[in-house]
Amino acid sequence: MSEKKISGSILIYGFAFFLIIMQFILPKQGKYVLWNEGCRNLIICLAVLYIAWKISTSESVKNHNLKKSIKVLVVCVSISMCVLATQNIVKDLVGGKITITLNNIGLVNYQGLKGKLTQHYYVTGVDAEGISRRLEISSNEYAQLSLECQTKITVDIYPYTERVISIKGE
Repeated sequence: MSEKKISGSILIYGFAFFLIIMQFILPKQGKYVLWNEGCRNLIICLAVLYIAWKISTSESVKNHNLKKSIKVLVVCVSISMCVLATQNIVKDLVGGKITITLNNIGLVNYQGLKGKLTQHYYVTGVDAEGISRRLEISSNEYAQLSLECQTKITVDIYPYTERVISIKGE
């Protein structure tokens, strides 16, 4: 019986597909919100690393020294882009959540070109330090806040990704 070898491209495509599906399944708000953010960051890193892999294995450059230089440059740029993509989630994992109070609450509903999948809900307000904030919330929270007519809310968020964990009306 012959063994079939699974290529690296198929594994990368499969993992990317899995991460994209997880983006739709994982909550955009709540205690598991950083899992959603992590999947998004992994998709970015996976795309960057796949492009770097394709460039480094390309046979289009004939000069050996130039090819080595291009590989080193591609690896350095790829690592830098992955670090930039994941820095906020790492800061949030290390620093933890913060609690802020928002005054002058406003609700915003943005709908993209594709309908329900591109619909985003935001709560806006000014915190105690005078900083205007716009935080993405779930459709359920949007509906609840629009019914309650709150003027002041307390929000638990991760400060660097600005992902909402919980909202409490006052």
